[in-house]
Amino acid sequence: MTCATSTAQLCLASHSPRRRQLLEQLGVTFFVRAAGDEVEEAVAGAGRGREAEQVALERARLKGVAVQEQLLAEGVACPVLSADTVVHLNERLLDKPQNQAEAIEFLQSLSGTTHGVVSAVWILDGETRLSAWRRTLVRFAELDRETMEAYVETGEPFDKAGGYGIQGVGGALVESIEGCYFTVMGLPVRETALLLRQAKISWKLFKA
Repeated sequence: MTCATSTAQLCLASHSPRRRQLLEQLGVTFFVRAAGDEVEEAVAGAGRGREAEQVALERARLKGVAVQEQLLAEGVACPVLSADTVVHLNERLLDKPQNQAEAIEFLQSLSGTTHGVVSAVWILDGETRLSAWRRTLVRFAELDRETMEAYVETGEPFDKAGGYGIQGVGGALVESIEGCYFTVMGLPVRETALLLRQAKISWKLFKA
């Protein structure tokens, strides 16, 4: 069994352009295969009632296992990297907002507060399972209604946990962070690099 391309050594189990960008920056050779809608529905409900890091780990694992099974059914055997990001305000999880009203409500909740962002990563390679996670604390500025509505009108909140993207215009809403910026983007780069090394997958600073 071989990888989906003659040069790819890794499958990224995500349709996130942010994760793809960060993995490209590491110089990894990979291809993309996201889990299907039915898997995303299962992922959305996974881990509820547990700590944010446990939720993120379980959701990332489900994505990776689903894609690994799809690839094996096609005769493709490659390591699979999956990830998930969870935004939490105290014990409340803020997933991707489903509509404008929910996006506004998320922003109102985050306004003037500090919340946590946890990103978890798995690498699945045969029976090998490697995982890591990292949390960053994000402080939001005080937001007025006009600013919140203007931000929602950009459309940026709707495919992002917590309803904002720090790498986009949403960065203007953030007063400060404590921790890893890339974790908030969706892929903790340091932890990912260490997992790639453990899995003996080449990247710019490590040649397997």
